[in-house]
Amino acid sequence: MSEANQETSGIEFIVSGAGGELRTGDVRKKMKHANIRAWAEENHFLVVEIEGKTMRVTPLSFETMHVVSGDGSPVSLPITVTQP
Repeated sequence: MSEANQETSGIEFIVSGAGGELRTGDVRKKMKHANIRAWAEENHFLVVEIEGKTMRVTPLSFETMHVVSGDGSPVSLPITVTQP
């Protein structure tokens, strides 16, 4: 999930490529530069719920999900985005 800022024109993007092959390495060092807000290394799919101006995104997997920010701290689930 991207951060909404000037570089993303105020748009938050959600991209999940986690159904494919997982790459080795640690992407957390480059997350801030790439405007990435959250990352998980487990294969998963996304459940998206929209209610009014609020969207909740929950990654689900057969394993326990470990979604982290660029500094390695856990990200609370579901990830919530609310339009102004």
